[in-house]
Amino acid sequence: CELIVFVRDIDATLARLKAQGAPVVSAGGVPATLPFGPGHTARMAVVEDPDGHLVEIVQPDEPPTTQAPATSNVVDVRVRLIVDDVEKSVRLYHDALGLELTNTPAFAENATVSTALGVPGAQFRFAMMKVPNTGLVFEVMEYKGIDRKAVRGDLQDPGSTRFQMQVRDIDAAVAAFTKAGGKFISTGGKPLDLPTPNGALKVGIVRDPDNLFVVLIQSPPPAAK
Repeated sequence: CELIVFVRDIDATLARLKAQGAPVVSAGGVPATLPFGPGHTARMAVVEDPDGHLVEIVQPDEPPTTQAPATSNVVDVRVRLIVDDVEKSVRLYHDALGLELTNTPAFAENATVSTALGVPGAQFRFAMMKVPNTGLVFEVMEYKGIDRKAVRGDLQDPGSTRFQMQVRDIDAAVAAFTKAGGKFISTGGKPLDLPTPNGALKVGIVRDPDNLFVVLIQSPPPAAK
């Protein structure tokens, strides 16, 4: 899973990361200028964190709308999961779970982009989905034209990724993940009730088909007035 961080000053950010010893994956160790929407560009570089996660640093030529204070270098974040098949992931996260799809996935080949991502020569496609009632954009990306291998870890392994999702019906969400080829991993094989001052939360963890661990949380119904 990859974190995408939008910043106001990519050069200062990259300098601090290099000073801390973070490996730069992008060719030449410098930001590349890439297309970023109609009529716009962005400067981007990819670094690796201590647990092997890739972090994409992006400075668009037109700053995004943000609630971050003017003193903050970071103005937005996204999450990207590399998947085996984008269409299957869209069927799970968009069709079954209701995330809003905001683009039409199609394979592209751009040498500047693939080199900046550290996968020269690869073709890629991605789907961008918005998590309802949040500002979070969740991306799934698929590569072809290069060697790929599935990475399988357990929840306790360094480098594994956990994503929390609040749902109205946890049983329906578990069924959607299972139908898509995922697996329910919480002990006992069913959601657990966690007591809170406002009633019990129903919680369970699933492993999606691409090894993302998703914590499903169903809040108790509102108290009667």
